[in-house]
Amino acid sequence: MWIEKAVNMLMFRKLFITLICIGTICFSFAMVTKGDDKTGKKTIQLSLPPATKKEEIKLSEDSGEKDVSEPKETIQLSLPPATKKEEIKLSEDSEKKDVSGPDKTTIELTTGTREITQESQGEPGEGTHADRQVQVITKYLKRNEFHVYNLPNLKEGEMFYVYVERISGNLDPFTGIAGGAFDAARFEKVGEDRGRQALKTKVDISSFISELLDEFFFAWNDDGGTGYDTALVFPIPADNDYKLVIGGRTHLSTLEQDANRSFGRYRLTIGVNASDVLTGKATPTGNKFASVNVDFRHRVQEVTATLAPEKDHTFFPLVQLDPGETLHAFVEATSGKLKPSLKLRDFGKKVVWADTFSEETKSAQLQYTFEKGDRNYVLHLEGVGKDSTETTGDFRLLVGIDAPEVLQGKARPWGRSIVREPIKVRTAIQLDQITSISQKAQNFNVVGNLFMEWIDPSFAFSPDTCKCGKKVFEPSQFDKFVKENGLLWPRFIFYNQQGKRFSQEAVFHVFPNGKIKYFERFAVTLQAPDFNFAKIPFDPQQFFIRIVCLEAQELYVYTVDTELTKVGQKLGEVEWYITNLEAQISSLEFDEFKSMYSFRFVAKRHLSYFVFRIIVPLLLIVMVSWVTFFLGDYAKRIDVSGGNLLVFVAFNFTIASALPRLGYLTFMDAFLILGFAVTALTVAYNVGLKRLETRGKKDLGHKIDKYFVWCYPVLYAGGLFMIYLYFFH
Repeated sequence: MWIEKAVNMLMFRKLFITLICIGTICFSFAMVTKGDDKTGKKTIQLSLPPATKKEEIKLSEDSGEKDVSEPKETIQLSLPPATKKEEIKLSEDSEKKDVSGPDKTTIELTTGTREITQESQGEPGEGTHADRQVQVITKYLKRNEFHVYNLPNLKEGEMFYVYVERISGNLDPFTGIAGGAFDAARFEKVGEDRGRQALKTKVDISSFISELLDEFFFAWNDDGGTGYDTALVFPIPADNDYKLVIGGRTHLSTLEQDANRSFGRYRLTIGVNASDVLTGKATPTGNKFASVNVDFRHRVQEVTATLAPEKDHTFFPLVQLDPGETLHAFVEATSGKLKPSLKLRDFGKKVVWADTFSEETKSAQLQYTFEKGDRNYVLHLEGVGKDSTETTGDFRLLVGIDAPEVLQGKARPWGRSIVREPIKVRTAIQLDQITSISQKAQNFNVVGNLFMEWIDPSFAFSPDTCKCGKKVFEPSQFDKFVKENGLLWPRFIFYNQQGKRFSQEAVFHVFPNGKIKYFERFAVTLQAPDFNFAKIPFDPQQFFIRIVCLEAQELYVYTVDTELTKVGQKLGEVEWYITNLEAQISSLEFDEFKSMYSFRFVAKRHLSYFVFRIIVPLLLIVMVSWVTFFLGDYAKRIDVSGGNLLVFVAFNFTIASALPRLGYLTFMDAFLILGFAVTALTVAYNVGLKRLETRGKKDLGHKIDKYFVWCYPVLYAGGLFMIYLYFFH
């Protein structure tokens, strides 16, 4: 019995140990196939021969082990728990194998290729560390310009991302992906030709633009990012070279007006298999896979001008320069005895670099590198001769950025401006009322409208920044805006203003392209030192409204807006009427030469007052004096002539009260003096005749009087003729 019990116990032990072993094996196999429940991943070990170029290995959860006698590489793959079927391509011509069994996981492995498919990478375009590429480029796009970037060796299946962000100006960018044979000149020409045709035929502009871009680009985008920024995703359809085109959007309704084309600095972020590019904040990986055929930093500008005796120096403001850019400048005299000298001054007018002046040459060179980049630098030019004497003449100035050939004077102008040319300010005055003209104070009061319009790219903005088509400022707001942004504008004064100008309303309108419109309704008292009363009342008088820019002529120059320059129909001035109107531009020298706008109008007097109140009564008085010659009583003649003298004195005071105390003779003065003289002679003549009568020589007096009665009007008419010749010829 005890032997039978011992055997049973031994068999029970063996069974227990066997069950434990089976459980351990099952638990181990479950851990291998199901992985860690906390992470939810399956871990599979694959052994590959090192020389394998392409292997397809199917693994299933119930597959057996394969014996590979050659040395092996072991790769661990972590798969999501829900994955029942995975395909990973690693060869150029890999073929997928589909295993539809519900209990199997199929994996295809190939090596030696850069191609990554969207399916193999989870989230679209994320790529592995080796495949992900990001490049950031910052450039300035000027009006009527396209930037074309070469994109070589893009592979089928790659995801290409683009984001274009406006930095400055009113740039409304669009971007497109084209083939390697893209012709920017043809694209622009076709676009403008069809655009004009579309405007004539009233075709829907949106559909026209879409059709044009679809014709030239595989993919394109406008306003796909934040605001007016562009964002584009392009799956590469085939291995090839491509081109990325960046341009500024143009409103076709203003196709022929360059001022309405968008421009400005932009930041271009591009990436391969890098979806974070679409945020515009992707970090560059250091790979420079996009390039341009044109060096945008290399640019040259040519300027010609004159140094005259009255203006023997000038300066040229420079645009903002980037760090590392080198300025090259060359100037040579083209006529006269000019010996030019160049100096580079910073924003504080401090000389940071100067050429080596030589009296033997008629040219000068300058080179300077901006290590940190800066703005508000100026290039100062003057003519200096022996013993620092001033020289004048015509000159030619070449200015270049990273263009050392400029120093030889042989560079060809190219690219956007380096020197900021004077901004033209279109100016106009509309004269509404002449409220008064004081001849004695020599001033006049007017009410009018002032218009100014200029384009300064520094003021350009993108409408999406304010959700508006224009910005409106009151003068105080505009001054604050200008100060906060370090800008300039053509401040002005009424040069012949007396007292304070009353501004009824003033407003600035700033448009996206940098156009500024200024309007002011004003009332002001203006000095009139140009009055000349010599021919009063037949005197045409000149009236001026002079406006002087407070900034240098090298920065702003006034031009006349002939369309808006005009005079109102009802001026409210009954004494004067305007006969001529014109606007002139000139220069005025202070510490610097300033541009001056002069609104000039010529006015004449209404003669009714002077004719009927002064001239006709005086002539009648003179005639009364003459009529007395037909009286036989000389005493009565003397009484009438004496009374006429008093009348002339009264007229003299009347005229003098309306005029300043002039230092010259006027027509009215001469007219009154002639009346005084003739009347005084008449009194003396009649006194003489009375004395002859008293002495008993009455017959002699009658004989003299018989002839002199006709000499009187002839004498007076002769005097008037002499006055006419003196003042009007």
